Amino acid sequence: MANPSLTNQSNKCLLDRTLLERSHKNVLNLMKYAETSLGAKVIYLSDALCDAKSCTTIIDGVPIYRVPGHLSNTGSVKLYQKMPNILADINSNS
Repeated sequence: MANPSLTNQSNKCLLDRTLLERSHKNVLNLMKYAETSLGAKVIYLSDALCDAKSCTTIIDGVPIYRVPGHLSNTGSVKLYQKMPNILADINSNS
């Protein structure tokens, strides 16, 4: 799997969203299948990390990945802080 390219825009390390989605195509397809066919509740981290063109790799000045595609422990905490109601939203839709 090729790593998505990094660009430096406005002093932020960003991943090109198109390249990211292409490199994670199989995983995204599996997630969509689980959601639509099996009724699984899927959390798309891209909803919090990406805009239409790029995905951030830094939150509050902290790098969130330990290796490409895998959040660090600190990155997981930072992402959760950015999406604090995500579990409540899932539980309320049960």
